[in-house]
Amino acid sequence: MTRSQILRWMLMVLVLVSSGCGAPDQSSPEVVTQVPYELSRPSTASTDPTREADATLEVWLVRDSALVAVPVPARASTAESAAAQVMRRLASGPSDDERARGFSTALSPGVRLSVTSLRDGHAVLDIRQGGQAPGAGELPLAVGQVVLTLTSIPGVDDVSLTADGERIPAPLPGGVLTERPLDARDYTYLIGSDLTASPSD
Repeated sequence: MTRSQILRWMLMVLVLVSSGCGAPDQSSPEVVTQVPYELSRPSTASTDPTREADATLEVWLVRDSALVAVPVPARASTAESAAAQVMRRLASGPSDDERARGFSTALSPGVRLSVTSLRDGHAVLDIRQGGQAPGAGELPLAVGQVVLTLTSIPGVDDVSLTADGERIPAPLPGGVLTERPLDARDYTYLIGSDLTASPSD
């Protein structure tokens, strides 16, 4: 076989291989109407909605006979979990560092604050005194701490108070008692000029 014959033979082999493996010649594009099942399924990489996220919430304490918001870190995925956390924090009273900075509480030691219902922006809080109840002069501050702390949570608009499941009246400005739901506007007169205290102020 001469050199020219070998070259022609190699060229013919290449043409045959390329024509057999290449894409078929089409005069118009073909529309794909079926997608493999694995590609059509929605992605499963979304985050778990039950996973709790870091957040900063407020607990209202007393300083200089007025109410001041203290930011506190929390982990909450729902308004219910946030409410439970801030109520535990409020019931425990100021930390040693906060007391050193002049904070106190009008709530009695050992008080238990339990959110028994939270629906359509309305929270029901059950209060159980652990010791002596706040005096008449401190009662508006104590209720104000609870109401301002709960309504600072997104999704909580107002609060009703109960004791052992029974609705109890709460003091309003001027000493008037009411059993209607309470909101933050009812206790703005007790808020100090320093509205929010930083953790290190």
